[in-house]
Amino acid sequence: MALPSSLTYLASKFDSASSQIVRLETTGSRNVGANQVIQFNIPTNAICNMHTFSVTGKFDATGTAPRIPDSIMTLVNKCEVLIGGQVVSGSSNGFGVVHNMLRKLAEETDDFSSAHGGCEPQGTIASDRVLTTDGAVSGTSESCTASFKKWRTGFLTCEPRYISTSLLPQISIRLTLASDNVLCAEDSAKDSKFICSNVFATIECVNLQSPAMDAMIGGLISEQGYLPVVWKEHQVTRAANTGVVRATVASRSVSRILAAIRNKECDKQQTGELEATASIANDGASFQAITRRVCQTNCFGTRTPSGATAHLNKDTDLYMDASGVRFPQYQAKLIDWVNTLRDTGRYDEEMPRHSRPGPGLIADSAILCARFCLAGSKSARLSSGIDSRGSSLVVTLNSQQSPSGGEDISQGVVFLAVECDNLLQIGSNRLISHIS
Repeated sequence: MALPSSLTYLASKFDSASSQIVRLETTGSRNVGANQVIQFNIPTNAICNMHTFSVTGKFDATGTAPRIPDSIMTLVNKCEVLIGGQVVSGSSNGFGVVHNMLRKLAEETDDFSSAHGGCEPQGTIASDRVLTTDGAVSGTSESCTASFKKWRTGFLTCEPRYISTSLLPQISIRLTLASDNVLCAEDSAKDSKFICSNVFATIECVNLQSPAMDAMIGGLISEQGYLPVVWKEHQVTRAANTGVVRATVASRSVSRILAAIRNKECDKQQTGELEATASIANDGASFQAITRRVCQTNCFGTRTPSGATAHLNKDTDLYMDASGVRFPQYQAKLIDWVNTLRDTGRYDEEMPRHSRPGPGLIADSAILCARFCLAGSKSARLSSGIDSRGSSLVVTLNSQQSPSGGEDISQGVVFLAVECDNLLQIGSNRLISHIS
C-alpha cells in the first residue's frame, strides 16, 4: 500500500537525521563529596534527547567496611533543572527516595550493582518465607564506576523528549549529592564516607540536515502561541509516623500520591545485618532468615535494622485522604495495598513482568500508591487528576495498629510523594512560562 503523499514528504525531510553522543564537563570541580553540587550546561542550538542525560564518575567509599547503595541514584538528593537561571524542576529534596519508591513500585532493579554484588534483597521465595543470600564484604574501602541515569521523575522525563535548545535560554542540570548517611556499613563503627571523582556527563544530540523540524515548531508556536513540554514532578514530605501524617500541596493537577514507610533507624548508617537465627515477623508468620546485609536506606517496609520486630504488619489499617476524599472508599489493610491497590496505582509501563508474592513486598518494599488521574495513555494522564489551584490540597496518610498489637508505628518514618503535572510553555523569542 502506498504511503500518503504528506507522509512521504515528511519522511524525505528526515531521512538524513543522525544522532551523536556529546560529552559535557562540569561547570565546577570534577571531584565532589557528600552534600556537594555538580552542574552541567546542556548544548545550545542543538536538538537534545533529555531522557539520555547521564552523569558518570568513579565512586569511592571509605570507612570500616563501607558499602555503596545497590541503587546509585540513592546518592542524589536533588536533581534541579534550570532554564535561564530559573529552577523549573527538582526543587524538592529526596530525589533518591522518590527514585527508589518508583523503582520498587514497578518491582524493578537498577542496571547497576556496586562492587559487592548488590545489596538489594535477593534470593528465593518459598510460600510465605523469604530466604536471602549473604552479600558480605570485607576491607576498608569500596570503589566502582557508575552512572546516574534512567530518570523516573522531573524534567529529564519530559515529553517530547527531543528539545530544540535554540528555542530556550541556557538549560543547566544541577545535582546535589546526598549525605553520607545513605551508605551502609559492614561494621558497627558506621563511619563510611563517599566521594565521586572524574565526573562528566553525556547526552544524545540529533543532527538534521533539513530545516523541516524548525519550520514545524515555528508553525506550531504561531498557531497556538506556544510549544508545550510536560513532565511529572514529585513533591516529597518526610515525617515521623504518629498514625496520621499530612502534607500540603497546590498544583493544577495531582496525578498520584505515593507513600512509603521505613524504620527511623534506617536514616542512619546501619550494618544492615540479619542474624542467621533471627526470627522475622512477616505477613503474620515467622521464619528463620539466612544472614544477609542490605542497604537499609533503600528498604521501605516492615523490617527494622535488627530484623527482630516489625512496626507494621499485614493487618495494619491504612488509607489516604485528599482534602476529605478518602482512598480507597473502604477499610483497607496493608496486605490489600500490596496485593490489589498497588496494581491499580501503577501506570502500564510500571507493571512488572513477574510479580513477587505479597509477603516479600510487605517486608522490603511496601509502596502505597493512590492514583487519581485516568489510566492509559500519557495524554489521558496529563489531562486528568485533582485540581488544587483554588485551595491547597491536604494529603493525609492514616495508619492504625492492628488489633493483635505488638507493632510500634512510632518507629516508622513516612515519605509522602505527591505526583504533579508540570507544563512548560515555550513561546517565540525564547520566552517561557512554567505552570505546576
